[in-house]
Amino acid sequence: MARTTKWWGAMKAASAYQHHYEVQKLHYKYGDFVRIGPNELSINNEEIVGVIMKCDKGPWYNLGLPGPGTQLTRNRETHKIRRRIWDRAFTDEAVLQYLPGVIVKSSELLSLLKVKGPVNITEFFNYYMWDSMGDIAFNKSFNMLPTHGKQDKYMRITLASQFGVAIFGHIPYMIRILDLIPFMNSEYKEFMKWCEDLVVERKQREPKTKDIFSCLLAAEDSNHGIGAVGMGSEARLAVIAGSDTTAATLANIFFYLGSNQEVQKKLRDEVDLLYSAYDGDEEKMCRDLTPNGCPGTQYLEGVIREGLRIYAVLPGSPQRIAPPEGLTIDGTYVPGGTAILISQYTTTRDPRYFEHPTKFIPERWFEPEKYPLTHKQKAFQPFWSGTYSCVGKPFAYMQLRIVTARMIRSFEVALAEGTNEEKLFKDARDMFVLYMGKIELLLTERNME
Repeated sequence: MARTTKWWGAMKAASAYQHHYEVQKLHYKYGDFVRIGPNELSINNEEIVGVIMKCDKGPWYNLGLPGPGTQLTRNRETHKIRRRIWDRAFTDEAVLQYLPGVIVKSSELLSLLKVKGPVNITEFFNYYMWDSMGDIAFNKSFNMLPTHGKQDKYMRITLASQFGVAIFGHIPYMIRILDLIPFMNSEYKEFMKWCEDLVVERKQREPKTKDIFSCLLAAEDSNHGIGAVGMGSEARLAVIAGSDTTAATLANIFFYLGSNQEVQKKLRDEVDLLYSAYDGDEEKMCRDLTPNGCPGTQYLEGVIREGLRIYAVLPGSPQRIAPPEGLTIDGTYVPGGTAILISQYTTTRDPRYFEHPTKFIPERWFEPEKYPLTHKQKAFQPFWSGTYSCVGKPFAYMQLRIVTARMIRSFEVALAEGTNEEKLFKDARDMFVLYMGKIELLLTERNME
Protein backbone atom coordinates (compact mmCIF):
# COMPACT_ATOMS: atom_id res chain seq x y z
CA MET A 1 0.00 0.00 0.00
CA ALA A 2 2.90 2.40 0.77
CA ARG A 3 3.91 2.39 -2.90
CA THR A 4 0.56 3.91 -3.90
CA THR A 5 -0.33 6.36 -1.11
CA LYS A 6 1.12 8.25 1.85
CA TRP A 7 -2.09 7.47 3.70
CA TRP A 8 -0.40 4.17 4.62
CA GLY A 9 2.01 6.05 6.89
CA ALA A 10 -0.78 8.21 8.30
CA MET A 11 -2.86 5.15 9.17
CA LYS A 12 0.11 3.35 10.72
CA ALA A 13 0.95 6.43 12.77
CA ALA A 14 -2.65 6.82 13.94
CA SER A 15 -3.11 3.16 14.90
CA ALA A 16 -0.80 3.24 17.93
CA TYR A 17 1.52 6.24 17.43
CA GLN A 18 4.42 3.81 17.10
CA HIS A 19 5.44 4.38 13.52
CA HIS A 20 9.11 3.84 14.44
CA TYR A 21 8.39 0.21 15.37
CA GLU A 22 6.53 -0.37 12.11
CA VAL A 23 9.43 1.01 10.09
CA GLN A 24 11.93 -1.08 12.05
CA LYS A 25 9.95 -4.23 11.22
CA LEU A 26 10.04 -3.31 7.53
CA HIS A 27 13.81 -2.82 7.63
CA TYR A 28 14.26 -6.21 9.31
CA LYS A 29 12.18 -7.76 6.52
CA TYR A 30 13.36 -5.87 3.43
CA GLY A 31 16.79 -4.45 4.23
CA ASP A 32 18.37 -0.99 4.31
CA PHE A 33 16.11 0.69 1.75
CA VAL A 34 12.36 0.59 2.40
CA ARG A 35 9.62 2.42 0.52
CA ILE A 36 7.26 4.13 2.98
CA GLY A 37 5.43 6.25 0.41
CA PRO A 38 5.03 6.50 -3.36
CA ASN A 39 8.12 8.71 -3.53
CA GLU A 40 9.72 8.26 -0.11
CA LEU A 41 12.39 5.96 1.31
CA SER A 42 13.38 5.12 4.86
CA ILE A 43 17.09 4.28 4.86
CA ASN A 44 18.85 2.29 7.55
CA ASN A 45 22.49 2.70 6.55
CA GLU A 46 25.09 4.92 8.17
CA GLU A 47 26.45 5.98 4.78
CA ILE A 48 23.44 8.23 4.36
CA VAL A 49 24.49 10.48 7.25
CA GLY A 50 27.06 12.61 5.46
CA VAL A 51 24.90 12.75 2.34
CA ILE A 52 21.55 13.68 3.85
CA MET A 53 23.02 16.63 5.76
CA LYS A 54 23.56 18.40 2.41
CA CYS A 55 20.06 17.79 1.03
CA ASP A 56 17.15 20.23 1.01
CA LYS A 57 14.16 19.79 3.30
CA GLY A 58 11.28 17.62 2.12
CA PRO A 59 7.49 18.18 1.96
CA TRP A 60 7.05 17.20 5.64
CA TYR A 61 8.12 20.77 6.42
CA ASN A 62 5.02 22.12 4.68
CA LEU A 63 3.39 21.54 8.06
CA GLY A 64 4.74 24.98 8.94
CA LEU A 65 2.80 26.83 6.27
CA PRO A 66 1.63 29.54 5.93
CA GLY A 67 4.03 31.15 8.46
CA PRO A 68 6.90 28.73 9.08
CA GLY A 69 9.58 29.42 11.68
CA THR A 70 13.30 28.71 11.45
CA GLN A 71 12.83 24.96 11.87
CA LEU A 72 10.06 24.49 9.32
CA THR A 73 11.07 26.91 6.56
CA ARG A 74 12.22 25.11 3.40
CA ASN A 75 14.05 28.18 2.10
CA ARG A 76 17.78 27.78 2.70
CA GLU A 77 18.49 31.53 2.70
CA THR A 78 15.70 32.22 5.19
CA HIS A 79 17.02 29.48 7.45
CA LYS A 80 20.57 30.82 7.16
CA ILE A 81 19.50 34.32 8.22
CA ARG A 82 17.36 33.10 11.13
CA ARG A 83 19.85 30.48 12.30
CA ARG A 84 22.48 33.19 12.88
CA ILE A 85 20.02 34.91 15.21
CA TRP A 86 19.22 31.71 17.12
CA ASP A 87 22.95 30.95 17.43
CA ARG A 88 23.38 34.10 19.54
CA ALA A 89 21.06 32.61 22.16
CA PHE A 90 23.23 29.49 22.54
CA THR A 91 26.81 30.72 22.64
CA ASP A 92 28.86 29.46 25.59
CA GLU A 93 28.40 32.85 27.27
CA ALA A 94 24.65 32.85 26.72
CA VAL A 95 24.18 29.29 28.02
CA LEU A 96 26.09 30.17 31.21
CA GLN A 97 23.61 32.99 31.78
CA TYR A 98 20.86 30.37 31.92
CA LEU A 99 22.73 28.32 34.56
CA PRO A 100 21.40 30.03 37.74
CA GLY A 101 17.84 29.31 36.65
CA VAL A 102 18.70 25.68 35.91
CA ILE A 103 20.20 25.29 39.39
CA VAL A 104 17.13 26.84 41.05
CA LYS A 105 14.66 24.72 39.05
CA SER A 106 16.62 21.49 39.48
CA SER A 107 16.78 22.14 43.25
CA GLU A 108 13.00 22.53 43.22
CA LEU A 109 12.71 19.24 41.32
CA LEU A 110 14.92 17.41 43.84
CA SER A 111 12.88 18.77 46.73
CA LEU A 112 9.59 17.59 45.21
CA LEU A 113 10.98 14.11 44.56
CA LYS A 114 11.56 13.49 48.27
CA VAL A 115 8.40 11.45 48.67
CA LYS A 116 7.52 7.93 49.71
CA GLY A 117 6.21 5.44 47.22
CA PRO A 118 6.37 5.31 43.42
CA VAL A 119 7.02 8.50 41.47
CA ASN A 120 5.97 8.97 37.86
CA ILE A 121 9.33 10.36 36.78
CA THR A 122 8.10 11.06 33.25
CA GLU A 123 5.64 13.63 34.56
CA PHE A 124 8.17 15.30 36.83
CA PHE A 125 10.78 15.63 34.09
CA ASN A 126 8.12 17.10 31.82
CA TYR A 127 7.11 19.62 34.51
CA TYR A 128 10.75 20.49 35.16
CA MET A 129 11.67 20.99 31.52
CA TRP A 130 8.56 23.07 30.84
CA ASP A 131 9.37 25.42 33.70
CA SER A 132 13.02 25.55 32.69
CA MET A 133 12.14 26.17 29.05
CA GLY A 134 9.76 28.97 30.07
CA ASP A 135 12.58 30.64 31.99
CA ILE A 136 15.20 30.54 29.26
CA ALA A 137 12.87 31.23 26.32
CA PHE A 138 10.37 33.76 27.69
CA ASN A 139 11.60 34.69 31.19
CA LYS A 140 8.34 33.19 32.38
CA SER A 141 7.74 30.14 34.56
CA PHE A 142 4.77 27.95 33.69
CA ASN A 143 4.54 26.84 37.35
CA MET A 144 4.32 23.14 36.51
CA LEU A 145 6.57 21.96 39.34
CA PRO A 146 5.03 23.92 42.25
CA THR A 147 1.49 22.98 41.16
CA HIS A 148 2.38 19.38 40.26
CA GLY A 149 1.10 20.02 36.77
CA LYS A 150 -2.27 21.44 37.80
CA GLN A 151 -1.65 24.36 35.46
CA ASP A 152 -0.79 22.06 32.59
CA LYS A 153 -3.55 23.10 30.16
CA TYR A 154 -1.02 24.19 27.57
CA MET A 155 1.13 21.14 28.13
CA ARG A 156 -1.95 19.07 27.29
CA ILE A 157 -2.81 21.01 24.14
CA THR A 158 0.85 20.87 23.07
CA LEU A 159 0.75 17.09 23.35
CA ALA A 160 -2.62 16.99 21.58
CA SER A 161 -1.25 19.11 18.74
CA GLN A 162 1.63 16.65 18.32
CA PHE A 163 -0.82 13.81 17.69
CA GLY A 164 -1.83 15.75 14.59
CA VAL A 165 1.80 16.23 13.58
CA ALA A 166 2.38 12.46 13.89
CA ILE A 167 -0.46 11.71 11.48
CA PHE A 168 -0.49 14.67 9.11
CA GLY A 169 3.28 14.77 8.78
CA HIS A 170 2.71 11.98 6.25
CA ILE A 171 0.04 14.00 4.42
CA PRO A 172 0.87 17.64 5.29
CA TYR A 173 -1.62 19.08 2.80
CA MET A 174 -4.41 17.85 5.11
CA ILE A 175 -3.41 20.38 7.77
CA ARG A 176 -4.24 23.19 5.33
CA ILE A 177 -7.58 21.59 4.46
CA LEU A 178 -8.53 21.09 8.11
CA ASP A 179 -7.61 24.70 8.86
CA LEU A 180 -10.43 25.75 6.56
CA ILE A 181 -13.04 23.71 8.42
CA PRO A 182 -14.45 25.21 11.65
CA PHE A 183 -13.87 23.11 14.79
CA MET A 184 -11.40 20.81 12.98
CA ASN A 185 -7.79 20.58 14.13
CA SER A 186 -8.81 22.67 17.13
CA GLU A 187 -5.94 21.55 19.42
CA TYR A 188 -3.29 22.59 16.90
CA LYS A 189 -5.02 25.93 16.30
CA GLU A 190 -5.28 26.59 20.05
CA PHE A 191 -1.64 25.64 20.54
CA MET A 192 -0.44 28.00 17.81
CA LYS A 193 -2.64 30.80 19.18
CA TRP A 194 -1.05 30.29 22.60
CA CYS A 195 2.45 30.44 21.04
CA GLU A 196 1.54 33.73 19.36
CA ASP A 197 0.20 35.07 22.66
CA LEU A 198 3.49 34.15 24.36
CA VAL A 199 5.34 36.34 21.88
CA VAL A 200 2.91 39.27 22.33
CA GLU A 201 3.20 39.02 26.13
CA ARG A 202 6.99 38.76 25.99
CA LYS A 203 7.23 41.88 23.80
CA GLN A 204 5.51 43.86 26.53
CA ARG A 205 8.25 43.09 29.06
CA GLU A 206 11.97 43.84 29.23
CA PRO A 207 13.31 41.29 31.72
CA LYS A 208 16.47 41.86 33.77
CA THR A 209 18.11 38.67 32.49
CA LYS A 210 18.44 37.76 28.83
CA ASP A 211 16.49 34.90 27.31
CA ILE A 212 16.13 33.36 23.85
CA PHE A 213 13.56 35.92 22.80
CA SER A 214 15.94 38.72 23.81
CA CYS A 215 17.96 37.66 20.76
CA LEU A 216 14.98 37.03 18.50
CA LEU A 217 13.21 40.30 19.31
CA ALA A 218 16.43 42.32 19.05
CA ALA A 219 16.65 41.16 15.44
CA GLU A 220 13.04 41.88 14.54
CA ASP A 221 14.13 44.53 12.05
CA SER A 222 15.45 41.69 9.87
CA ASN A 223 12.16 39.76 10.06
CA HIS A 224 10.96 40.78 6.60
CA GLY A 225 11.48 39.78 3.00
CA ILE A 226 13.61 36.66 2.58
CA GLY A 227 14.36 36.68 6.33
CA ALA A 228 10.72 36.69 7.41
CA VAL A 229 9.34 33.94 9.65
CA GLY A 230 6.31 33.54 11.88
CA MET A 231 7.21 34.53 15.45
CA GLY A 232 4.50 32.24 16.80
CA SER A 233 6.29 29.40 14.99
CA GLU A 234 9.55 30.47 16.65
CA ALA A 235 7.82 30.19 20.02
CA ARG A 236 6.53 26.74 19.01
CA LEU A 237 10.10 25.64 18.28
CA ALA A 238 11.27 26.87 21.69
CA VAL A 239 8.43 25.10 23.50
CA ILE A 240 8.72 21.67 21.87
CA ALA A 241 12.44 21.42 21.12
CA GLY A 242 13.32 23.10 24.41
CA SER A 243 11.35 20.81 26.68
CA ASP A 244 9.96 17.55 25.30
CA THR A 245 13.15 16.10 23.84
CA THR A 246 15.28 16.57 26.97
CA ALA A 247 12.49 15.38 29.27
CA ALA A 248 12.18 12.14 27.27
CA THR A 249 15.95 11.58 27.38
CA LEU A 250 16.08 12.10 31.16
CA ALA A 251 13.20 9.66 31.61
CA ASN A 252 15.04 7.06 29.52
CA ILE A 253 18.29 7.55 31.41
CA PHE A 254 16.69 7.05 34.81
CA PHE A 255 14.68 4.06 33.64
CA TYR A 256 17.91 2.31 32.67
CA LEU A 257 19.71 3.46 35.82
CA GLY A 258 16.84 2.05 37.87
CA SER A 259 16.97 -1.24 35.99
CA ASN A 260 20.76 -1.66 36.25
CA GLN A 261 22.14 -1.19 39.74
CA GLU A 262 25.73 -1.86 38.67
CA VAL A 263 25.63 0.97 36.14
CA GLN A 264 23.96 3.19 38.72
CA LYS A 265 26.70 2.48 41.29
CA LYS A 266 29.48 3.27 38.83
CA LEU A 267 27.85 6.57 37.96
CA ARG A 268 27.23 7.47 41.60
CA ASP A 269 30.81 6.67 42.57
CA GLU A 270 32.07 9.00 39.83
CA VAL A 271 29.64 11.76 40.80
CA ASP A 272 30.56 11.46 44.49
CA LEU A 273 34.23 11.86 43.57
CA LEU A 274 33.32 14.87 41.48
CA TYR A 275 31.53 16.51 44.43
CA SER A 276 34.54 15.77 46.65
CA ALA A 277 36.87 17.37 44.11
CA TYR A 278 34.80 20.57 44.31
CA ASP A 279 34.63 20.38 48.11
CA GLY A 280 30.84 20.69 48.03
CA ASP A 281 30.81 23.79 45.81
CA GLU A 282 27.90 22.58 43.69
CA GLU A 283 27.46 25.84 41.83
CA LYS A 284 31.06 25.85 40.60
CA MET A 285 30.78 22.19 39.67
CA CYS A 286 27.65 22.87 37.63
CA ARG A 287 29.36 25.81 35.96
CA ASP A 288 32.29 23.61 34.94
CA LEU A 289 29.90 20.96 33.61
CA THR A 290 28.58 23.66 31.25
CA PRO A 291 28.81 23.49 28.30
CA ASN A 292 31.52 20.88 27.57
CA GLY A 293 31.71 18.78 30.72
CA CYS A 294 34.75 18.59 32.97
CA PRO A 295 37.57 16.09 33.68
CA GLY A 296 36.64 12.93 35.57
CA THR A 297 33.14 12.58 34.16
CA GLN A 298 33.59 9.99 31.42
CA TYR A 299 30.98 7.68 32.94
CA LEU A 300 28.44 10.51 33.21
CA GLU A 301 29.08 11.38 29.57
CA GLY A 302 28.74 7.71 28.64
CA VAL A 303 25.39 7.44 30.46
CA ILE A 304 24.06 10.52 28.67
CA ARG A 305 25.20 9.40 25.23
CA GLU A 306 23.76 5.96 25.84
CA GLY A 307 20.45 7.50 26.88
CA LEU A 308 20.40 9.49 23.65
CA ARG A 309 21.26 6.37 21.62
CA ILE A 310 19.15 3.57 23.00
CA TYR A 311 15.86 5.39 22.49
CA ALA A 312 16.32 8.22 20.01
CA VAL A 313 14.05 11.16 20.85
CA LEU A 314 13.55 11.71 17.12
CA PRO A 315 12.79 8.07 16.22
CA GLY A 316 12.57 8.87 12.53
CA SER A 317 14.54 11.84 11.28
CA PRO A 318 14.02 15.14 9.50
CA GLN A 319 12.88 14.43 5.94
CA ARG A 320 15.06 15.50 3.02
CA ILE A 321 14.84 15.48 -0.80
CA ALA A 322 17.43 13.87 -3.06
CA PRO A 323 18.94 16.46 -5.45
CA PRO A 324 17.94 16.39 -9.16
CA GLU A 325 20.98 14.31 -10.12
CA GLY A 326 20.10 11.69 -7.49
CA LEU A 327 22.27 10.07 -4.81
CA THR A 328 24.29 6.89 -4.48
CA ILE A 329 24.27 5.49 -0.94
CA ASP A 330 26.43 2.46 -0.26
CA GLY A 331 26.08 1.37 -3.90
CA THR A 332 22.34 1.98 -4.17
CA TYR A 333 21.12 4.77 -6.46
CA VAL A 334 18.30 6.99 -5.19
CA PRO A 335 16.57 8.98 -7.97
CA GLY A 336 16.43 12.77 -7.79
CA GLY A 337 13.35 14.20 -6.09
CA THR A 338 12.90 11.18 -3.80
CA ALA A 339 12.01 12.02 -0.20
CA ILE A 340 14.46 10.29 2.15
CA LEU A 341 14.89 9.92 5.88
CA ILE A 342 16.94 7.93 8.36
CA SER A 343 15.17 5.57 10.72
CA GLN A 344 17.18 6.66 13.76
CA TYR A 345 15.48 4.24 16.10
CA THR A 346 16.45 1.37 13.79
CA THR A 347 19.96 2.59 12.99
CA THR A 348 21.03 3.21 16.59
CA ARG A 349 19.93 -0.35 17.43
CA ASP A 350 21.71 -1.96 14.49
CA PRO A 351 24.38 -4.56 15.44
CA ARG A 352 26.47 -3.47 12.45
CA TYR A 353 27.15 -0.19 14.24
CA PHE A 354 26.85 -0.95 17.96
CA GLU A 355 27.87 -4.01 19.95
CA HIS A 356 24.91 -5.45 21.92
CA PRO A 357 22.73 -2.58 20.65
CA THR A 358 19.70 -3.26 22.85
CA LYS A 359 21.76 -3.10 26.05
CA PHE A 360 22.49 0.05 28.04
CA ILE A 361 26.29 0.11 28.17
CA PRO A 362 27.88 3.51 29.01
CA GLU A 363 31.36 2.00 28.66
CA ARG A 364 30.91 1.61 24.91
CA TRP A 365 31.64 5.35 24.53
CA PHE A 366 35.04 5.38 26.22
CA GLU A 367 36.42 1.84 25.79
CA PRO A 368 37.25 1.68 22.05
CA GLU A 369 39.23 -1.56 22.33
CA LYS A 370 36.22 -3.39 23.77
CA TYR A 371 33.62 -1.65 21.59
CA PRO A 372 35.32 -0.92 18.24
CA LEU A 373 32.08 -0.75 16.25
CA THR A 374 30.76 2.09 18.39
CA HIS A 375 33.92 4.10 17.79
CA LYS A 376 33.90 3.56 14.02
CA GLN A 377 30.20 4.22 13.38
CA LYS A 378 28.71 7.39 11.90
CA ALA A 379 25.10 6.53 12.73
CA PHE A 380 24.86 8.29 16.11
CA GLN A 381 23.62 11.81 15.35
CA PRO A 382 21.22 12.80 18.17
CA PHE A 383 21.57 16.51 17.40
CA TRP A 384 22.51 16.18 13.74
CA SER A 385 25.32 18.29 12.30
CA GLY A 386 25.84 20.86 9.61
CA THR A 387 23.40 23.55 8.48
CA TYR A 388 20.32 22.05 10.11
CA SER A 389 21.88 20.81 13.36
CA CYS A 390 20.07 21.39 16.65
CA VAL A 391 20.87 24.91 17.84
CA GLY A 392 19.94 24.03 21.44
CA LYS A 393 22.50 21.24 21.83
CA PRO A 394 24.65 23.14 24.41
CA PHE A 395 21.62 23.83 26.61
CA ALA A 396 20.35 20.24 26.29
CA TYR A 397 23.71 18.83 27.37
CA MET A 398 23.86 21.26 30.29
CA GLN A 399 20.44 20.05 31.48
CA LEU A 400 21.31 16.37 31.02
CA ARG A 401 24.61 16.68 32.89
CA ILE A 402 23.36 18.78 35.79
CA VAL A 403 20.05 16.98 36.41
CA THR A 404 21.56 13.50 36.07
CA ALA A 405 24.49 14.31 38.37
CA ARG A 406 22.37 16.03 41.02
CA MET A 407 19.70 13.32 41.06
CA ILE A 408 22.10 10.39 41.28
CA ARG A 409 23.93 12.23 44.07
CA SER A 410 20.66 12.71 45.98
CA PHE A 411 18.80 9.43 45.44
CA GLU A 412 19.12 5.71 45.05
CA VAL A 413 16.93 4.68 42.15
CA ALA A 414 14.91 1.50 41.55
CA LEU A 415 12.06 0.56 39.24
CA ALA A 416 8.64 0.38 40.86
CA GLU A 417 6.59 -2.80 40.56
CA GLY A 418 5.14 -3.14 37.07
CA THR A 419 7.72 -0.89 35.43
CA ASN A 420 9.80 -2.82 32.91
CA GLU A 421 11.30 -2.55 29.44
CA GLU A 422 8.32 -4.18 27.74
CA LYS A 423 6.02 -1.53 29.23
CA LEU A 424 8.52 1.21 28.35
CA PHE A 425 8.35 0.27 24.67
CA LYS A 426 4.60 -0.33 24.67
CA ASP A 427 3.80 3.09 26.16
CA ALA A 428 6.24 5.22 24.10
CA ARG A 429 4.67 7.37 21.39
CA ASP A 430 6.33 8.49 18.17
CA MET A 431 4.88 11.92 17.39
CA PHE A 432 7.93 13.09 15.45
CA VAL A 433 9.33 13.78 18.92
CA LEU A 434 9.34 10.79 21.27
CA TYR A 435 6.90 10.95 24.19
CA MET A 436 7.45 8.46 26.99
CA GLY A 437 4.63 6.82 28.91
CA LYS A 438 4.43 6.47 32.67
CA ILE A 439 7.76 5.39 34.21
CA GLU A 440 7.38 4.78 37.93
CA LEU A 441 10.50 4.83 40.07
CA LEU A 442 11.25 4.35 43.75
CA LEU A 443 13.58 7.12 44.91
CA THR A 444 15.35 6.67 48.26
CA GLU A 445 16.99 9.80 49.61
CA ARG A 446 20.66 9.20 50.41
CA ASN A 447 22.10 9.96 53.83
CA MET A 448 25.00 12.28 53.00
CA GLU A 449 26.27 12.69 56.58
